[in-house]
Amino acid sequence: MAFATTVLAVARPSEDDEAFGAIFDAFVLKTLGLVAPPDDMLSRAAEISPTATAVEAPLDTWAVPKVLELARAHAIAGNHLEGLRLLRRFAVSKERNADTSFDLLDEDQTRRASAAETLASTFGLPLLSLRYGSQTPMSGLVNGRERIFPADSDHAWPGADDWMRTAAQAIRDWLDDEDVDPAGVREMLFVLAWQLHAAGKDESAGKVVAVLSASLRAEADVDPVELRNLALLALKVGSPLPADLAVAVAAGGTLTARQEADLVRELADDDPMGALRAGRAADRGDKLPLMRELHTIALAVEETSYAADLATRIEQAQVAYRDLGSPTISESGDGATLP
Repeated sequence: MAFATTVLAVARPSEDDEAFGAIFDAFVLKTLGLVAPPDDMLSRAAEISPTATAVEAPLDTWAVPKVLELARAHAIAGNHLEGLRLLRRFAVSKERNADTSFDLLDEDQTRRASAAETLASTFGLPLLSLRYGSQTPMSGLVNGRERIFPADSDHAWPGADDWMRTAAQAIRDWLDDEDVDPAGVREMLFVLAWQLHAAGKDESAGKVVAVLSASLRAEADVDPVELRNLALLALKVGSPLPADLAVAVAAGGTLTARQEADLVRELADDDPMGALRAGRAADRGDKLPLMRELHTIALAVEETSYAADLATRIEQAQVAYRDLGSPTISESGDGATLP
């Protein structure tokens, strides 16, 4: 512990800059989290850096690693309410958080941004580039998701599963809170579901997908990118989308033929007619993976005319592929990624 305190004293940035200060605070919290008892860690952090346990409003992008480390510290100590209070800062209405990407035309700001990124990298902290494009606190949470929603054992702690269950329930309840941005809450739930899937907890992830689906269905104007991402997440965790959302994403043309086929197959077990509607919404051109799934479903629900049409088109497509020297068609990759 004494050695860690000495190292932290040496690591303190000499320049008085709020971005550097926030990054140093994150490093203090991360380091003490490795060597100090959970109940004592925050008080020791405040002794080393008086600002380590304070979070300014609005939430600046470069403060995200600090907020994540602080929320993590509270979660590890069992202070779930305080950890959730900090996480909620990411979901408040967009105008109440800051966009702190720097102006490329301002040399001083560019220098500060570069120095802040270098400092964060040196300390092993996840900080998105502040110089290129508009970064938000939420994008910073996505980048640093392992620290607060650990799927990798290197970042987990003994009570992490309980914390993630508590967080899932609390974040879901925020969807009914007028002071938060529903899209931001859904993005946080998406990250949580992704991490649950990465940890092999697909049943829990599927419950979060169901919450996301219900929230999107209540939206008057659904963002097609958000809908596509939800569809891909649902495929990853093996949780079928409701038929109306499946039809909407299929009609949008944002999925590959293989993804459309998987979407239809997942839905067919619970709602074959809904699966058929979704498949028909995507049935444009000669998509062999999709047509094969649709043919099976059409036969099962006794849509004989459509099944016969599909059989003819499948045969024609197979002949065409053979003539081109490709006996089969293969489309791989689900397209769902996080940084």
